[in-house]
This record gives sequence, C-alpha cells and structure tokens, in this order.
Amino acid sequence: MKRYIGWILACLASLLLSGCASGQRDAGGYQINYVNTSGTRLVEESYTASETEGEPLARELLDRMRVPQYSGDYHSAIPDTVEVLSLSLAEENLTLDFGEAYYEMDNITEILMRTAVVETLTQVAGVSTITFTVEGNPLTDSMGAEVGRMTSDMFIDTRGEGINSYQYASLTLYFASGDGTKLQREMRNIYYSTNTSMERVVVEELLEGPANPRLGSIAASSTKILGTTVKDGVCTINFDNTFNQNPGSGVSPETAIYAIVNALSDNCGVTSVVFQINGSSDVLFRDSVSLAEPFTRNDAIVETVESQAETVQDTVLEPAVGVLN
Repeated sequence: MKRYIGWILACLASLLLSGCASGQRDAGGYQINYVNTSGTRLVEESYTASETEGEPLARELLDRMRVPQYSGDYHSAIPDTVEVLSLSLAEENLTLDFGEAYYEMDNITEILMRTAVVETLTQVAGVSTITFTVEGNPLTDSMGAEVGRMTSDMFIDTRGEGINSYQYASLTLYFASGDGTKLQREMRNIYYSTNTSMERVVVEELLEGPANPRLGSIAASSTKILGTTVKDGVCTINFDNTFNQNPGSGVSPETAIYAIVNALSDNCGVTSVVFQINGSSDVLFRDSVSLAEPFTRNDAIVETVESQAETVQDTVLEPAVGVLN
C-alpha cells in the first residue's frame, strides 16, 4: 500500500484516525466521514441517501461529505481548494480525479481526507476499491510509485483510543537474495500501535515477507512470536517451533538469523539478539546453526546495491495509511 506524502512531519507520529465502521450501513443509512475541529481524527454522521447504487450514489455521498450538518463540531475532510474533477465506476473500482491542488495539502490533511473518502465510498454497493488520480495522472508517493487501488481495510482503525495510540515509522528490513545466501534491504513505512514494542513490530514485518518478488521470505508467515524483551541492549525473541522450519524458499539458516539481527540493530539499536524456540536457546536452528550464543550484526551478508544484478534501488513499501497486524 502506497501514497503521496512527500515527507513525514514529526506531528504525524501522533496522528489518530477514526473508529469508523466503514463498508457497513446502519439503520440510519450510510456513514459519512468528516474531520473533527482539531483536525486529528475522523467522525461519522449517519445519512439516508436518495440514490441506491453505483455512480449516482457515490456522487451523492461525496457531495454530502463536503457539506457537514454540524459544522461547529466537525468539518469536511475534503478541503475547499481540492476540486473533484470527475468520478467514474468500472469493474468495481471507483476512480476519483482531483485537481492539482491535491498536492498542496499537508500530510495529515491528505491522509485524513483519503481515509474519509475511501471509508465513505466503499459503502456503495458494487464498489470494492478506490483509485485516486490527479489531473488524469495516477496518484504517486514520494518515491514516484503509484498509490494504486485502495480498500477500507488498508486504513488504521483506532476504535476511539487515545491520540497517541499510533505512531509512524520508516523501517529498514532485510530479506533473502535470490539464491538465499545473502540479504537485500527493503524499506517499509508503517503505522504501529504504541502498545506494541518496536522490536516486535520489526519482527512482525519481517514475517510478513518481502514486497519485492525477487526476494525470499526468511520464515513462514504463520510463525508465532511468543515474546520479546530487551535488557542492556540485548533483545531476546521467543518463537514457536514454526520458526525452526525452513520456509521452502532455499533461504539459508544464517540468512534468516541475520535478517532479524540486522533489522533489529538498524531500527531498535540493539547490540545483540538472543533467539529462543519455545523458550529455549538449546536448539540447533534448522539442523545447522546453534542458538546457544547471542548474535550480533553481520554486514558481510548484506549485498550492496552495486552487487544486486536486478535491483537498481531499494524496494519501498508504503501502506495507504496503515498496516494492520
């Protein structure tokens, strides 16, 4: 999931999105998403539409988004300067084309607006995804990659938690090279719950696997993290036995180990990592590597950009607004 951000402001770390029940209608009709007066979260208003489906209904809901009923409590998520040039529905994808003022929005306004539009309009029967374009061109992120189709479940739902419930992080991750013996770097921008340690977040993202299809997963995505602790710079990670099984991609045990160690070193500043399987380090990992001693960062196993035959630059995975774990 990718988006136009430009650069991330420090205040984006405390961005709070809505507790909206998007994609569903209650007895009052549809839920229209607006922004609260402080501009930090979305709020809902029930609305009964006169249209019933397709483009006519999408246009009616979009028009309603621009005219909130109680302007003293909240306001439209779409700034007055941002013009919707056209709206079209084809093959369950609704495309909204915006004027060039779209790119003049600040980061928080843009994210809240995109969330509000997607969550409101995916309630329309026959609309599964939303695509944004600007002056007829695909919306792109700061790396020039197309944002593409968006769905409501791509966005963080804080369900009314506090304003600092989610923070933004740009992670440096490592995945296996094509032959499984080296690591290549992949950047990933995420939002994560402050109730979750950064160490756990990093490992969870690694278990999700790479975005670049040329890279290999280091472990099965079904691997469970039983616990993470950090003391005096030493991170201890306890996995279930699934971690000890080869994911079937030809990835060497050393590659899997150092993908985690290097990522934790880069993102969390740990000095070493202790691996456990079901609470024990007295394990021969994948019948090859002893887990009895802590592991420290290994730069020799990382391929440089120049040595990557097919990868010109690092892969960057940016969620539309958040990654749900």
